[in-house]
Amino acid sequence: MNSLSTKFLAALGVLAAVLFAYGIIQLFLFRAGVGDSLPPYSSYRADPVGVKAFYEGLASLPGMEVRRNRDKLAKLATQPGETLLFVGTPYYGDIDEVEEEIVEALEAAANAGARVVLAFIPDPEGGFRGASSLEKEEENKPEEKKEDKPAEKKEEDPFMAPPPTVSLRERWGLTCAFARLEQDDKGEYAPATATLAQNYTGADLPESLSWHAALYFTELAGEWRPVYVRGEWPVLIERPFGAGTLVLSSDSYFMSNEALRIEPQPALLAWVVGPARVVLFDEYLHGIQANPGIMALARRYRLHGLGLGLLVLGVLYIWRAMSPLVPRRTDPAPEEAVPLEGRDAAAALQNLLRRHVPRHELLGTCLHEWRSAQPRISAEEERRFQEAEAIAAAEEAKPAKSRNRAEAYKAISALLGKQAGRVIR
Repeated sequence: MNSLSTKFLAALGVLAAVLFAYGIIQLFLFRAGVGDSLPPYSSYRADPVGVKAFYEGLASLPGMEVRRNRDKLAKLATQPGETLLFVGTPYYGDIDEVEEEIVEALEAAANAGARVVLAFIPDPEGGFRGASSLEKEEENKPEEKKEDKPAEKKEEDPFMAPPPTVSLRERWGLTCAFARLEQDDKGEYAPATATLAQNYTGADLPESLSWHAALYFTELAGEWRPVYVRGEWPVLIERPFGAGTLVLSSDSYFMSNEALRIEPQPALLAWVVGPARVVLFDEYLHGIQANPGIMALARRYRLHGLGLGLLVLGVLYIWRAMSPLVPRRTDPAPEEAVPLEGRDAAAALQNLLRRHVPRHELLGTCLHEWRSAQPRISAEEERRFQEAEAIAAAEEAKPAKSRNRAEAYKAISALLGKQAGRVIR
């Protein structure tokens, strides 16, 4: 395969990889834009059960500031005149056991002068109380007689202890109940009708609207004022609290994307927001918490230049690895490759000795290696070894021109090998 074909295939592979990466990125952007993997009634969702249209509609109005909250409610720094929207809040069925941290955060915002709107997620049958259908079946089963057994004491884990709770019945003066919606011939729940309360005076609100929740409020304290009722049951109520206002709604459907398309209620939405110019949509109770990654921190601290510099360095490193700066050699290739003749082991050893052992130390080195290889020698061999050392010393003492190390080596070899009946070669 020639170089032109190789470059073409490499370019084609790079193009395919780029197109694949582009498709993956577009898929993630599409899913992120729709937001269908997020909880219902989140301001990030653009599908029918989200409230992104309400969020973006408010943000498009001149002079309005719309934000999202993803931090803990205790960190809310609410200013007077702001509106806090808690849309699609789950209702777990026990108004007397609500987390104290959440209640205190809402009360602190209302006391500071904010308008706090708490709209629950719509449930047509009133069964969304944190219990699954299997748990409900277990509750409906007749109780079996069990033998009395001594209760086992369990050690409480301080880290697994439930958070402290408070009663909204005592703190806010209300309680909740359910009235299941009616079903049609297909077994689907049909929305009920909520009408404007007779004694309500205030904004110009619609006389009636569809209601998709079985929840309603009862045992209201005197400060509460019903705004909409379903029959005789209040479903949207309001009361002053400190310097601000508390608004409770048993339904969030009228703020959803689907409701804004099918049956928009602009007057009701304007009343919910109130006169505030700053609106905060809460996402923390939906489980969407602030967890900034590297890119978020880089945008916050304006590290775009650093990122661009690192990208340029990475591209230069890859380019240098693929194309070295030193030009390649262009020596003409020989027409016929001629194999090189090698040398045997003896020639290699001789070359090594010539490079690393000086001539005047050659005989002494040989005697030292021989002695190291003989851990035990007799007295006769010791005498012969001393004679061999004397021969080597005498040879090195001669003038340079009269030295004959080869003959001295032969004499030493004959002397040391004589006892073993062999001659060292």
